[in-house]
Amino acid sequence: MRQSLTTMRECLVWAMERRGMMSLGEIYHEIKTVCARHDRELPNEWEAEVRQTLQAHCADSRQYKGGDDLFVWHKPGYWSCKATTPRSTTWHSLVLPTFVRPCAEYVRSDLGLAIPRM
Repeated sequence: MRQSLTTMRECLVWAMERRGMMSLGEIYHEIKTVCARHDRELPNEWEAEVRQTLQAHCADSRQYKGGDDLFVWHKPGYWSCKATTPRSTTWHSLVLPTFVRPCAEYVRSDLGLAIPRM
């Protein structure tokens, strides 16, 4: 697998979008699939990177330092994703949505991701 410019933040959004609340085990499983699909090599401590990224992009977390608020912490070990990615043929085989919000309910983040309005 070659080194990729895809960030863990992007992989998490792709793995979690429109999936609702997910356990860390489910997130880890989906991350392996998504990172392989996007040629992102997982580091030795990738599970810790997943947890750190979730916390760094969750406004309710002590580790949040501002920026994109992409993830929601529900209870220990359970998270969901607020962001969605645009549909594109280059982002193949993404999970089909279980629900779709009207576009007016979303705002753009600095990543170009759509985040639900609060």
